Amino acid sequence: SDLMLELEIDLEEAYLGTSREIQVPRHETCGECGGSGLEKGYGKDLCPDCGGDGRITHTRRSSFGTFSSVTTCRRCKGTGEINTHPCSSCEGKGVKTLLDTLKVEVPAGVSDGDRVRIKGKGEAGTGGAPPGDLYVEVRIREHDTFVRRGDDLLAEVNVSMAEAALGTEIDIPTLDGVEKLRIPPGSQPGTVFRLRGRGMPRVNSRSTGDLYLSLNVNIPRKLTAEQRKLLEEFHRIESQGKGGGGFIHRLRKAMRPQS
Repeated sequence: SDLMLELEIDLEEAYLGTSREIQVPRHETCGECGGSGLEKGYGKDLCPDCGGDGRITHTRRSSFGTFSSVTTCRRCKGTGEINTHPCSSCEGKGVKTLLDTLKVEVPAGVSDGDRVRIKGKGEAGTGGAPPGDLYVEVRIREHDTFVRRGDDLLAEVNVSMAEAALGTEIDIPTLDGVEKLRIPPGSQPGTVFRLRGRGMPRVNSRSTGDLYLSLNVNIPRKLTAEQRKLLEEFHRIESQGKGGGGFIHRLRKAMRPQS
């Protein structure tokens, strides 16, 4: 029969593909007793509780008459026989549990819940039948930065209020290194940038998904005296409809995150 196991991997491993060694428990017929569970030279005995019938009749008398009920013998579980001389090798089970070490090749682009099939590595077949297959179900851990949607990746990028207003260029981590992302002047919170081909590869394909980056603008909860002064000046200039070249430079400098 077939076996099923779970394998947990990181998103980076799903992106690149990975090779893992796993230990697979499987049952094998005991070589000492041939699967009978009996010590050599012994046979099974009649169950003393049911006399070999496999059933026990219970009789109860009451003022309304005699009632009988039949239940399966608990000791022999209905077989009528018990093993009083169990095989010392398998403890009377007839099978042994073994651990096989197998290598699993996980393809690049695998999705959560996908299964990798390893033929012939399941449980041993019965009555001369071939062994079953092993199915390894892949589980992908949550990532600190990226959320996966199909073959696409989603993430957030953080910029200051001044950087969003004035524009900037920032480094963006991807699963394949660092990319430059240009933030145009006047970018609004929630603006989504798309990096083509920076998502997850598609299994058995040369195509890849995209990386979508949602802009998060950090508005400071507390302002320094200089920041407040410059923002008030900006508000005054804006309300008067005037420009301010030197002011823009000072605002950018003042609104940098404080170290």
